[in-house]
Amino acid sequence: MADVSRFDREFLRSVLTLAGKSDVDHLLFISDHPMGSSEMRGRPLKKKLIYAVTSDKVAEDLRAQRYQAVVIPSYDYARVEKVKVALVAAASESFVKEG
Repeated sequence: MADVSRFDREFLRSVLTLAGKSDVDHLLFISDHPMGSSEMRGRPLKKKLIYAVTSDKVAEDLRAQRYQAVVIPSYDYARVEKVKVALVAAASESFVKEG
């Protein structure tokens, strides 16, 4: 991730550590800036990670790397609305199931 603060890096590390737990089924990452290899190093999360991006090109690149990716509209949603849209998109692709 380019140009992220120290807080952002620590937050991401914590989220990735939590996502690595067996109780966590999926991690929905909403960003047009996919995580870099340094963030993913040593973390077997590829099957749990779902990217929600606004660019078809970014989604295609992620899928080529065998990640799950959905495209969401680039509207200026409130944060909660963006999460809802991303969840609906992930459910429509059967990446997540209700419940």
